[in-house]
Amino acid sequence: MNVEPHALQDTIMLARLREIIRERNISVVVETGIDKGWSTVTFSLLVELVIGIDIDLGAIGASYCNLNNAERDSALLILDNSPNALRKLRPLLPLQTLYFLDAHWGAYWPLLDEIAAIKRGAGVIVFHDIFVPDHPELGFDTYGGQRLDYEYVKPALTKWSPTHRIEYNERADCPFPRGVAYVFPS
Repeated sequence: MNVEPHALQDTIMLARLREIIRERNISVVVETGIDKGWSTVTFSLLVELVIGIDIDLGAIGASYCNLNNAERDSALLILDNSPNALRKLRPLLPLQTLYFLDAHWGAYWPLLDEIAAIKRGAGVIVFHDIFVPDHPELGFDTYGGQRLDYEYVKPALTKWSPTHRIEYNERADCPFPRGVAYVFPS
């Protein structure tokens, strides 16, 4: 199986995610923006259920094929706008769910709406491609001139958990190092 570059190839991030999953007894991961599903395949090795959400039918199809080829049946793929799907899933998800938010497409950047759709004070939120202070070597996303950084997501996170705690990666072990933030409710 020829695996393309994807977020969870960063072994430092993967190790931290394993720790968080173990420490918080997480059994469900919700991933938005699944692309071809390689991260979904990796998450399926770590938890009982991975829910992958994407608005692109091609991403859903490619992810389904990659999960099937990897013989992973612990994933549910949803074709939908990610905030809409998260709102529908909210009453069904355990409090200790890990949300891996990496959806972006076209002119609509659903990130703030995704945060608003997550149950208040529940789970752990992980941002991939976020600006990490004092680490310009770690890549981050920008949409419509807006940098993905803490100041951008802070109001939404404060509504989710007024006293949340954020932890950043300081290193990445992959060909294209990216910023990662782990956000915990208090």
